[in-house]
Amino acid sequence: MSLFTFSEKVKSYLKAAGCSQKVLANTLGLQHTVLSHKLNGTGRTILTHPEIKEIVKALAKLEAISTRLEACELLREIECPPFSHQDWGNSPLRELEAADFYALYPTGTPAKSSSVLHTAMIAPFESNSSLQHSENDTVTFLFADFERGPAPGALPAAVKKALAGHGAVLRQAIEGNGGQIFKQLEISYYAAFPTATAALAAALAAQRTFERNGWRWETGKVPWRIAIHTGNAGYSDDAYFGLPLSRTACLLSAGHSGQILLTLASAELVRDQLPEEISLWDLGEYRLKDLDRPGRIFQVVGPGLLAEFLPLAAPEIHPAPLSF
Repeated sequence: MSLFTFSEKVKSYLKAAGCSQKVLANTLGLQHTVLSHKLNGTGRTILTHPEIKEIVKALAKLEAISTRLEACELLREIECPPFSHQDWGNSPLRELEAADFYALYPTGTPAKSSSVLHTAMIAPFESNSSLQHSENDTVTFLFADFERGPAPGALPAAVKKALAGHGAVLRQAIEGNGGQIFKQLEISYYAAFPTATAALAAALAAQRTFERNGWRWETGKVPWRIAIHTGNAGYSDDAYFGLPLSRTACLLSAGHSGQILLTLASAELVRDQLPEEISLWDLGEYRLKDLDRPGRIFQVVGPGLLAEFLPLAAPEIHPAPLSF
């Protein structure tokens, strides 16, 4: 993570797009020499975080970058805070394609070295400062964890090694689709999204990558399970609180490796905007552990996803084999 790496990536994107550094400077409204000094760290100029974001936006405007993943990776290279939801909703970032890891990683090769990825895996909790907060926000939560399975004992050494690459995919899928991780453990990720459709896109990107790369363990399934729920949550002292978090966590604990589950609240928000060939299976109404009110649960199915799972780890109240 350095100015040099960031500058080299900017130059490579410009070259691939047939643009010069002078064109970038004109797009930013800067003199070419000023931009050159900022990118090279020479003179008395300092490249600030707002300027870094403007450079990434200019690259998007020039079509030198085409995906949200590329924009996110550029910010991470220089340890710049992520774009806000408002930034993603405005041009030119709005025109960037959502990260589709199903296509981006056909060979299963992570974008960074395993040592760097492992460092990111065990990073401390992060606040979700770029989302807009009020006393009672409507937020879509995506929780993902590595299901250990019924066998006791430590995870196999090969699985531990693979966790580094898994964590990178989850982070990139979340951030590349407009979400932000607000809490992170070695085998658990907790993220918030402004919309349910964005959360679903992240879940699809991650699970499809895991499946395509053959990242399975002894059960024969992708080890990660994902739960999505939308609700009104409180936010204070850089942390979310309220029933929506509990419901998302309980939904996650009912699922199985490789599964993507949604509550009715999230399913209703995405049902009219589902990607092509993706559908929702109505699994019925269940009483989740530690929750008084039962709820309807849906499973995401489609190409690149596993479909057959054991029954949910929760009492079924009303079965309903419907889908939309």
